[in-house]
Amino acid sequence: MQAVNRLIADRSGATAIAFALTIVPLIAIAGAAVDYARATSVKADLQRAADATALHLARESLLGRRHDAQAVFTAVLVETGVDVLGTSATGAFVGTHRVQVDATAVVPMTLASFLMPRVDVGVTATAAATQRTTPFEIERANLSVEAADYNELRVYCYHERRSERLGVIHSESGLREDGFLKIADNTDEGVAAAPQTLSVECGPGEALSYHLINIRNARTSAAARRNNERWDHYTDTTMRGGVAQYNTQYRDLIETIRCRTAEECEPGHRDSIIPGNAQRGRTPAVNTEVCEPGEYMYFGWEDRPPHIGQWTDQDYDDIRVVMRCGGDVLGPISVALVE
Repeated sequence: MQAVNRLIADRSGATAIAFALTIVPLIAIAGAAVDYARATSVKADLQRAADATALHLARESLLGRRHDAQAVFTAVLVETGVDVLGTSATGAFVGTHRVQVDATAVVPMTLASFLMPRVDVGVTATAAATQRTTPFEIERANLSVEAADYNELRVYCYHERRSERLGVIHSESGLREDGFLKIADNTDEGVAAAPQTLSVECGPGEALSYHLINIRNARTSAAARRNNERWDHYTDTTMRGGVAQYNTQYRDLIETIRCRTAEECEPGHRDSIIPGNAQRGRTPAVNTEVCEPGEYMYFGWEDRPPHIGQWTDQDYDDIRVVMRCGGDVLGPISVALVE
């Protein structure tokens, strides 16, 4: 107390100067603390708004609708009563029905404005929407080694509206492949491999599709597979009235037969409705009926389709695959923040 009294009574001026020099940084520190707390609060509000915007945009994308991120973000701020000046938001698709929203705001400093006039605050939110469907179960079956060409079959999902080829979704994990998924080839090792069932799905608006790789005269040679002439055929499957349409570049590339039971789709079985291997020069069957979940679809591929102007035996058994049909939408849409 005596020290304070001496400070008050001191008229020399030196102490007053020292006190002034001390109080300025104290005020700056206190002001910076207040402004930092305000900026932190603004950032939290911004993050909540960005999260809500990303969730909304992801859900809408699954329903086939696109919205402007800034408009949605502004509406969220208004609805939640958050009053932040100088905000902006952008949205970008970083995967199928996965949206990343980046939002920024400018927070003017008040008490510490002489040190820093403003603080730029930024946040990021990523959300993904999914809707599970009945899985397609693809069996690697009845691969033929009679062809001189190397044949490899892959699967993918085709989104007709966006003309986009996407990886399939694994039914067990729910994760989407980054690229196409190989399901079969006609090498000796591929034919000898034990049959394996792959359970995959496609998202809403997508259809399970096939990619046939044909490399001429290369079935038995890895070097030839690297160097010989290569053909790539894509089905880019679309659905019309519940019936799959295989939109290949060349006609007569694929034979499709619907089977009500697995036995009907098994070549050689007494109940089989599948043509035998020895039949050549055929016109391929084309399925025109809905393949209901639980029924089967047979695919027989001709690696040299008739309409490309080269020799072909038209036997449609160069790769044979049986698939248990799926595709019906199951359950509600699920939307979640990710990363």
